Amino acid sequence: MPVAGTATAYEWVRRYFAYEGLPFNSTVEEGVSRLLDSERFGWFFELIVHREAVGYAVLTRAFDHEIGGEYAILTDFFLLEPHRRQGLGSRALELLENFARSQGFRALDLYVLNRNAGVREFYHRHGFRDVGDRRPMTKSL
Repeated sequence: MPVAGTATAYEWVRRYFAYEGLPFNSTVEEGVSRLLDSERFGWFFELIVHREAVGYAVLTRAFDHEIGGEYAILTDFFLLEPHRRQGLGSRALELLENFARSQGFRALDLYVLNRNAGVREFYHRHGFRDVGDRRPMTKSL
């Protein structure tokens, strides 16, 4: 379900970043604002169960000729602690995959912090695989 507004999106990202120990700053705020302004970049989903917001997910767009076109990146996927290990994450991931397929994406990528073995295992159980000898790298421009 699309998020209610920018303030709600900021709050979700703040909570997730605090959980992961990541800095929430003006650069992150700008990125969230740009994402919410246009589907050109992707989508911000608020995860709702029985009318209660339990988490959020962000899917962004990417392209790679190796896979023949566009793919999605699951940039953020966060459930509040009381809602974990109940099958909600699995169901939300299934819905996100279906949405990505409906948009014509050929693959779904994600990044997991090395220290988060439990989350890596969750994604392995859902068909995600480590990509051989490749390691993501980035450089700010």
